Amino acid sequence: MTQADWFTNAQTFAKGLNVTVNPSTTTGYGFAYSNCAGGDHAGLYVYVGAGSNGGTPGNGGGNNGGSSGGSSGSISTNSGTSAVNCLRMGTNAQGSITVTNTCNARIGYSFCNLYATAPSSTGSLFVCQGHSASYSPTGYVYEQGADSLSPGQTDILLGTAVQNQKAWVMACASGAPHIVNFNTPTINANSTATGICY
Repeated sequence: MTQADWFTNAQTFAKGLNVTVNPSTTTGYGFAYSNCAGGDHAGLYVYVGAGSNGGTPGNGGGNNGGSSGGSSGSISTNSGTSAVNCLRMGTNAQGSITVTNTCNARIGYSFCNLYATAPSSTGSLFVCQGHSASYSPTGYVYEQGADSLSPGQTDILLGTAVQNQKAWVMACASGAPHIVNFNTPTINANSTATGICY
């Protein structure tokens, strides 16, 4: 990764930041930086190696097909700090999937669903679909909703009041959570997601 330009008010004041890595295996590296006035930090993520899906976005599931119900967590490869282990997933009385923060710190999460809801509700708004993202190791991100949870807080995942709904969630204690890959060319009830904290 080379030639990162640092600028303020559209005027470059530093140029040519270089980061060199020499991994023995396929892996990812990340770093974050902030300005001296304490502004929000930004981060860069570097993936070294071949992508597992060739940079092609997976296709979302339709309204049919089955799942044993419930939801699945995500595997994390991150430049921030993963908080996947802080999430407890469940179901409320209306059949929606819930997420609860079981850790003692605020965490951010993102998610996407397998099946669309009825057109009168959110429709396909929260269905997993690949969107181009330069910071993703696969070139795509799939999350369709995001929020944060205080310690002990429970949220309902939007668009999950669907029979046999499946949802994938990525959570981070630092960095923004992103779902970046699935292990199947077409996303289905048995797919596993991979996420990063960027």
